[in-house]
Amino acid sequence: MPSVKVTSTTPDTFLWMLFIAVTTAILSQVYVMPFQDGHLRFGLGPVVFLLLLLVQRRAYIQTSLLTAAFVLSSRIFLSLLTVDTTLYEALLNHIPSSVYYIGYGVMLHFIHVEQLQHRPLRLSIFATCIDLFSNVIEHVLSMILLQVSLIDSQQFLIMLVVAFVRSFTTMGIYSTTVINTQQKQIESMLKMDSNLYVESLYIQKAMNEIEQITSNSYQLYRELQQANLRAHSMQALLLAQQIHEVKKDTERIFAGISKLLLHKEHQEYTLNDVLHLVTTANSQYAALLNKTITIQATSDENFTMLRITPLLAIINNLMSNAIEAIAQQGTIILHVHSEHEYTYFTVTDDGSGMSAETIGIIFEPGYTTKFNAEGVAATGIGLSHVQQILERLEGTIDVQSTPGHTQFVVKVKTIYIKKEG
Repeated sequence: MPSVKVTSTTPDTFLWMLFIAVTTAILSQVYVMPFQDGHLRFGLGPVVFLLLLLVQRRAYIQTSLLTAAFVLSSRIFLSLLTVDTTLYEALLNHIPSSVYYIGYGVMLHFIHVEQLQHRPLRLSIFATCIDLFSNVIEHVLSMILLQVSLIDSQQFLIMLVVAFVRSFTTMGIYSTTVINTQQKQIESMLKMDSNLYVESLYIQKAMNEIEQITSNSYQLYRELQQANLRAHSMQALLLAQQIHEVKKDTERIFAGISKLLLHKEHQEYTLNDVLHLVTTANSQYAALLNKTITIQATSDENFTMLRITPLLAIINNLMSNAIEAIAQQGTIILHVHSEHEYTYFTVTDDGSGMSAETIGIIFEPGYTTKFNAEGVAATGIGLSHVQQILERLEGTIDVQSTPGHTQFVVKVKTIYIKKEG
């Protein structure tokens, strides 16, 4: 049998408990009384109480005790203020309803909510049972203290229906909120992973250049040494050693990023997940630029992705370029289809289009049309790096453009992006 573990509370936790208690006490005054004797009422208090406890996910017993005290105090105060009664009578009348919250919190503590938060149906059933049992406890206590009659089958059915509606409504609100929050977190993490992947390409490029500079410096050292220019040759050797140290530090950074990205790739996503993430992220980017752009994403099939980070880097770059090419309003269409051993990603926009001269140089390293207010060129992944990623996937990229219409077609080998089995 599990023991009741009451832990100490931090100031932040106590403030949250206090908020739950006060809010529940206030909203519990919004209620209906379906029974003629008026001893049992159904209000919004339990809905808010359960919802806030699910958000807090700790200190259930302490919170329920504090809530019971606030509910009891507030109802006694209102009774003395609005009804001709004594303090003793008001206390007897409202003790059962306050005990309802104690029973609710204690039972919620024992079902281990943390283990059920990803199983909303099972948690809803447990919450319904807890609500019903708490109402039964409240009624039994009312029978003892107030000599009310035993409820009949019809009244019990009403209690069951109310418990069901309250619990499932609360869990619906909670699940929707949690799912939306988790989705935003996933989108944010994947966007960060995509950016990390791009930065790893820059680091890898820098490592290759550093290696070449190191080799050139050492070659210069040998040539100076052969020319009997000892002082200059030693400076060249020192320079080669310093550059080599920079290379080792860069390799450590690259290894760390690669390890992080490899760990991230263990999570499974489908092609539809990728399309949803791309659509959501780029719709937000369009809104950030105060543009009204309709983004459509379709696919002829759906499969589990083997790797998504390189693909996200490619598609997000093409989508952001399309958004920037549209003046104010427009449409971007992303379509995916497979043919033989390749998968094709087609990005079409109705932006300004590109000239033949521009198409001829857009894949050259360093080419950009983006400048900030100071005239400094933007630093993005660039289509040259898109090509670099595609080379690893044994893929290609083609572009066709006329005024008011631009289409990029990315072709990658399916075996590099589709998980088999």
